[in-house]
Amino acid sequence: MNRFDLTKKIEDEISKHDLHHAILFESNNSKNIKAFVSDIARMIICPNNSNPSDNCYFCVGSIKNTIVNKIEIVDNVLIKKAQIENMIEKFSASLIVENKTKVYIIHAAELLAVDSSNALLKFLEEPSPNTYAILTTTNASKVMTTIKSRCVKYSIPFEAEIESEENELIDIIRRKDKKALFLFGNKNKKTDASTLINIIKETYKFEILVNHVEIAKDFLEAIEQFRVNSFTNMVLENLIVKIYEVI
Repeated sequence: MNRFDLTKKIEDEISKHDLHHAILFESNNSKNIKAFVSDIARMIICPNNSNPSDNCYFCVGSIKNTIVNKIEIVDNVLIKKAQIENMIEKFSASLIVENKTKVYIIHAAELLAVDSSNALLKFLEEPSPNTYAILTTTNASKVMTTIKSRCVKYSIPFEAEIESEENELIDIIRRKDKKALFLFGNKNKKTDASTLINIIKETYKFEILVNHVEIAKDFLEAIEQFRVNSFTNMVLENLIVKIYEVI
């Protein structure tokens, strides 16, 4: 499952209060998976469960790691039992009055020592209310079987991400060329949905999330509408208007 579809799935589960309390993400890229799960944690903690960030207190605090609702454990050699016990103590004993939802992230779960895994296991089996565990790994086969059995597992491949030189929409937005924007809309009225989805996805990833996050949600909604709506020209026109308003 790709990141976009998985994010949407998790977003839906959060809104339905159906998110599993423990998730294991396996990926071939430890750096990219860290950024991905950090944003998932932010979305869980946010009272509005916003995607992307709505810049509320909890979103900003999660991004800056300044709130007590989120704890991250990472080690390049071995994750020790004391680190797990310290995390459990903080979440179990502290009065988190700001927001009841708590998320802990354990990066490189394959580095959990045996006694660390055993300490974590009980917390996974009997989680505190509104407490979610996110574990990452580059090799799920090395994660303790009893830990994996308590988690929902997703594999996310990260391919080399290179911005296409042919993406005209990205160029138009960066040049803030409103005339060219409407010409782009007219030219692509009959473009098939699959091609438009690829253009919009790439623009979302390389430009909107970087410089125009205020319309990121509009891009996500447009992608969904392109998938189910046969009137692609209307979907594109609405998106063009949103872009026009911010460039």
